[in-house]
Amino acid sequence: MIQKKGGLGRGLGSLIPTGADKKPMGEAGTKPTASGREIVDIAIDEIVPNPEQPRESFSHEEMEELISSVKEHGILQPLIVSPADDKYELVAGERRWRAAKMAGLRTVPAVVRSVKEQQKLE
Repeated sequence: MIQKKGGLGRGLGSLIPTGADKKPMGEAGTKPTASGREIVDIAIDEIVPNPEQPRESFSHEEMEELISSVKEHGILQPLIVSPADDKYELVAGERRWRAAKMAGLRTVPAVVRSVKEQQKLE
């Protein structure tokens, strides 16, 4: 009898990364993104919210879910920040930043971009 070869032959394990698949971090704790930008770990206390943030309220229940997720999995998508004096200003990811603070994280992954004022509002 001829034995059938099923599927692609790699199994689910090839689709789900394991700790062994992780690439080592570069110098100073940086990792490149798909776009070539560096992801850096920044202390939460060095990040300030954007005063022009259009979103004024955050659902308590959704924040609790996000806090729980951050505690379990960490921050999966880096924040976007721009240099502002001696700190960094949030461009994108305020909910993740707030959840990380409430979850007790000390640092968060972020991509640092130089952003013009108009771009922050978009």
